Amino acid sequence: MLGASGSIGQQTLNLLQAFPERYELVGLSVHTQLDKVWPYLSQLRPKWLAITDAATYQRARALVPPSIQLVGPEEFYEVLVTHPADIAVNGIVGAAGFRASWQVLHYTQGRLALANKESLVFGGQWLAPYRNRIIPVDSEHSAIFQCLQGEKKEAVARLVLTASGGPFHGRKRAELSRITPHEALRHPVWRMGSRITIDSATLMNKALEIIEAYWLFAIPHRQIEVWIHPECLVHSLVLFKDGSMKAQLSPPDMRFPIWYALSYPERQVLPDLWQGPLPTLHFEAVDEITFPSLRLARQALDQSPSAPAVLNAADEIAVAAFLEGRIGFLDIFYWLEWALAQPEAYLAPATFSELAAIEQAFRQRLTAKLPQSIHASGG
Repeated sequence: MLGASGSIGQQTLNLLQAFPERYELVGLSVHTQLDKVWPYLSQLRPKWLAITDAATYQRARALVPPSIQLVGPEEFYEVLVTHPADIAVNGIVGAAGFRASWQVLHYTQGRLALANKESLVFGGQWLAPYRNRIIPVDSEHSAIFQCLQGEKKEAVARLVLTASGGPFHGRKRAELSRITPHEALRHPVWRMGSRITIDSATLMNKALEIIEAYWLFAIPHRQIEVWIHPECLVHSLVLFKDGSMKAQLSPPDMRFPIWYALSYPERQVLPDLWQGPLPTLHFEAVDEITFPSLRLARQALDQSPSAPAVLNAADEIAVAAFLEGRIGFLDIFYWLEWALAQPEAYLAPATFSELAAIEQAFRQRLTAKLPQSIHASGG
């Protein structure tokens, strides 16, 4: 379990704890929040614990029992290869998750249960050859994966990702100029981390999901759509060339896609969490004038191999600046547009190390360019 202190990690560990007869925990990683995984060490008895923050690692050396191999930042990627597992769940946050995905797919025969968006947004071209060993954990991509079981790729007409619409569904651009971080963090359905919640408000989460779906399913991005679905029960749909449609439905609970990824290709019993009959379901088109994120994702895929990584980096930095009050809500879109016009977004790196250097240089340049004072505007 990689990224064990995050939401995906904690829910995965809870499932392993509930079904100890089905799974053995080989190892887990954490960055700084050792307290989040401490209770599981004695209950699930992993063979190794990796701590990717140097200071936390030094502090933990006197605390972790000798029965568990303690692994530091330098050895983290190595232990994924020397102690491989049948399934690696990648719940690491950010671009750091790509390297872990690569190690698992390239150097082991294990399956990757992928919840780290950046793995595909940053390095999809290098992971795509291994897509037959990737089981997506994002609810939308898990839904598409399930709908495609038993189907031929050439029979697919379109993939449809669903979106809640976020907290500002139905509002126009002029109404968003004075949005505060507090308002943007109030998601109507999901409880998530701050960046993904803001991405839901800007629909940038769906832009990144288009890029993910492009690499996961080898479908041209023009055949990948997004529909607003406020009930969040239909997680995605597949439209076929014969006019039929398949959808996957479940309550908005991440345990469902996690459990599917762990159980695949079987469907193991999970207590039924459905409550009563289905409500009325609504679908509508995205207002791409107010929320241009989807257009920017398509532009990035058309533009160059480096553009999706640059777009993702710009979003991460702009969202942090918005949460700190240094730019306004609509300024996020300004900086995303700006990012795709920069030289770094027109390159074709030969290796992911070269792409990482390009992205790092871009991050430094954008960070220096953004306003440093509170309530300043980027656009």
